[in-house]
Amino acid sequence: ENLLIVSSEVSGTVAIYEIDAQDFIPSSVAEDLEPEYVTTDENSATAYVVCQENNAIAIIDLTTLTLDTIVGLGFKDFNLPGNGFDASNQDNGINIQNWPVKGAYQPDAIDYYSVNNTSYLVTANEGDARDYDGYSAEVRMDDLTFDSTAFPNAATPTDLFFSEYSEGSSSNKYIEIYNGTGSSVDLSNYVIMQNSNGGPWDEYTDVLSGTLADGDVYVIANSSASPSILAEADLTGSGICFFNGDDARALIKVIGSDTTICDFIGDFPNDPGSGWNVAGVTNGTQNHTLVRKNWVNKGNDNWSLSAGTNVFDSEWIVYPQDSIVSLGSHSFISLQNNINLGRLKTFTSDVIGDTDGDGDVDELYAYGARSFSIWDENGNLVWDSGDDFEQYIAANHPTFFNCNDGLASEMDDRSDDKGPEPEAVTVGQIGNSYYAFIGLERQGGVMVYDVTDPTNPSFVNFIQTYDTTSGTMTDIAPEGLVFVPANESHNGENLLIVSSEVSGTVAIYELQDCISSTAVTDSSCNSYLWNNIVYSNSGVYSDTLSNSFGCDSIITLDLTIFNISAAIDTISGNLVASGGVNYLWNTGETASSITPDTNGLYTVIVSDINGCTDTVSFNVTFISNTGIVGLNNNFKLYPNPNNGQFVVECQEKIKSFILYNIQGQIVKSFSRIDSEQFTINETMIEKGVYFVHISAQNETIIKQIVINE
Repeated sequence: ENLLIVSSEVSGTVAIYEIDAQDFIPSSVAEDLEPEYVTTDENSATAYVVCQENNAIAIIDLTTLTLDTIVGLGFKDFNLPGNGFDASNQDNGINIQNWPVKGAYQPDAIDYYSVNNTSYLVTANEGDARDYDGYSAEVRMDDLTFDSTAFPNAATPTDLFFSEYSEGSSSNKYIEIYNGTGSSVDLSNYVIMQNSNGGPWDEYTDVLSGTLADGDVYVIANSSASPSILAEADLTGSGICFFNGDDARALIKVIGSDTTICDFIGDFPNDPGSGWNVAGVTNGTQNHTLVRKNWVNKGNDNWSLSAGTNVFDSEWIVYPQDSIVSLGSHSFISLQNNINLGRLKTFTSDVIGDTDGDGDVDELYAYGARSFSIWDENGNLVWDSGDDFEQYIAANHPTFFNCNDGLASEMDDRSDDKGPEPEAVTVGQIGNSYYAFIGLERQGGVMVYDVTDPTNPSFVNFIQTYDTTSGTMTDIAPEGLVFVPANESHNGENLLIVSSEVSGTVAIYELQDCISSTAVTDSSCNSYLWNNIVYSNSGVYSDTLSNSFGCDSIITLDLTIFNISAAIDTISGNLVASGGVNYLWNTGETASSITPDTNGLYTVIVSDINGCTDTVSFNVTFISNTGIVGLNNNFKLYPNPNNGQFVVECQEKIKSFILYNIQGQIVKSFSRIDSEQFTINETMIEKGVYFVHISAQNETIIKQIVINE
């Protein structure tokens, strides 16, 4: 037999192995392609076969039974906005962010559908490694050697840099410097220079002194800053901390004749006006606190790159003015630390990542894309769901985020692997719409998207059986999905059948189409109550409603408001009503003008051409038998509609005020007012229609008001 003899020094043993020549026969391409899933077009003329571990789709001509082509799917850039993910199960929670990593789509399931005579493929991008007995291409990121040029933030800092900055209110201004070099640093070799409004660098200069220990910070603060800032300060009274948002600062190292700019805040010699933009925040250096991200391991002599253009590419986190976030401490956490990328599973460097063949990795790759994608019939990417799955579950089911087998007790456990792990997919047509159903294996549940427009799909629903009380779920690890159209189902309804691998269950769901939009035209007098909102002005309004199936419906209301405001004036001893076309007095008279003949409250209902009505009252007092000598002016209430703050006026002193809601319940009441003017300030009550009952010395009125702001 062929033998392999191995001597081991420490154990002092010798091992002899029989070697079968079969062990050294390389595998064929056909064996390495590892087909995972297949779908066909509507004519069964073409088959699309997922070769998962190879990150490819094989396209087969079924009419000739020949392989047409194999299409590589490429990689997803997790460093782009909207493509974030949680990379660690040891980061103490949910931490979705961008990383300098590319994801191999490596879909598991695939389905085909056609819209407007155009063919599309839908994939569930699970990811999978070659990890077998005797061979594994799977390691964790902390097992790799990162190229220092490609990933400088993976190395320990080699010099000081700015770690925090605050341009606070009044004199609350400070700068913090961090030492993460692994050794103490002599500060006498460093100076800080500042220019104001584009002036010279040496306008203000601070020569530092003392020693800064490894892992510690040095804080320079304005001497008139708040006590909480001064408590952390190492140097005060410096001109460096008399600055505004448009004053640049530089940390400079000087050893003998060698001068090195270590870091910048601001862009010398330019004057930005008020401040420089940081992380997409306008005037970020003005009236803000800036904190360096913990993966930054060195200063940056290019302020544009340091400031960045958005929250993803900036080295800084921007906080509101006077936010003392971490003053007095800072930490550098290597990119390969377990709370960053260290735990993330990846390929061995001999498979991918070592672009120059020197043994370290120049590019980082992960298994799967944590998404579903739509491709054209030639395998070109049309659309990808980005970080939708993780973002949705983080926002709506955080206790089950990236959990294992649907267990809340194992929340975040799969973040270092494939996250929500999209496994299964099927597409079905309901009405005129097409829906993609994506099963999340370890996470559990089925995502539902409207893919009628393949270039712009929209989220519809997440079907899940989580039990927040027990921390478990009923249907765990969906492996297979089958859509049954209504014309083929046993009950005439559209069905989704889900088989779940771990729980061993099969669930059947009835599905209904979503209403895309509905238009409503309506009119009302003075105000209109719609979906618990009171509208007092004409216009076109819209609202998004959801039915029990989670489908969004857009309702558009074309509203016309007819405003009517009745009034009573006194002219030559008569009461004259205005504001409408029809009048009905409590005396039974229907003219707009009447002549009162006795003391008392006269009320008129005024109607306009639109059928809207308003009611107004006037209290009459005869002073002598010769007729009406004095008429008390009617009550005034303004503004109406209002936001809950309004004024009531009367020529007599107001005695009491009661506010009723539309159900007749008392909302607020006031007594013993004893004033001719009374202001109501109830801006916290709900919007709606209310009635006020006001009593004065000799008269009483009930009037409708609308609170709509």
